[in-house]
Amino acid sequence: GEQSSADLLGALGKNPAALMNFMNLLTSAKEAMNAGRREEKPVKKLEESKTIPFKDRNPSSP
Repeated sequence: GEQSSADLLGALGKNPAALMNFMNLLTSAKEAMNAGRREEKPVKKLEESKTIPFKDRNPSSP
């Protein structure tokens, strides 16, 4: 909950390098999300493959 995130922020405050790594992680996560929004097709394909039962995905296989 809130306590653990406060602990995390406290630990990061004592370790600037870790804080930089954390910020870089957040930034790349945001960029990945934005890229995913721009290219919606891969996301839709992923959703479809989840809903299709495994045996029905490739009917040509025995």
